[in-house]
Amino acid sequence: MSDFMDFFESDKDLEARILGGIIGLGGVAFKDFDLRADDFSFPEFQLIFEKCEVLFEKQGQFDVFSVSWLIPAESRQMLFYAFELGGMHGRLVSGWVGFLYQRSSERLLQSIALELQSGGDVSDRMERAKEQFERVTRSQFVLPDLRFDMQIA
Repeated sequence: MSDFMDFFESDKDLEARILGGIIGLGGVAFKDFDLRADDFSFPEFQLIFEKCEVLFEKQGQFDVFSVSWLIPAESRQMLFYAFELGGMHGRLVSGWVGFLYQRSSERLLQSIALELQSGGDVSDRMERAKEQFERVTRSQFVLPDLRFDMQIA
């Protein structure tokens, strides 16, 4: 399996391209990607994704301008950075999401290891790890591109 660094300069670029691609799709196949705000490691991207979720729940769609109205001015630069990198590449998001799952899983496992070292309770994180494994497994057997093509038709 390819490492994400074969395709992206950094975690920030990876997350920006995925988020920008999702925004570029405007809500098409939004739930099919099975992402959560905490899959993103940058707080600005988490906030932007949360606002996309809010708009999707209210309207069933969103765009870069409607999202920009909901976020603080200091986060808009990251929004436009993400949209610039990925906004025109929405069809590639389904291929990139696996890399984001991988990075998110690595961060979760690191947090479990740190908690174990400090002697803390990891039961809630173990539950999150189980959910993460289920999401990764689902993503390997679902064809988001096919659903995307059907929604476009």
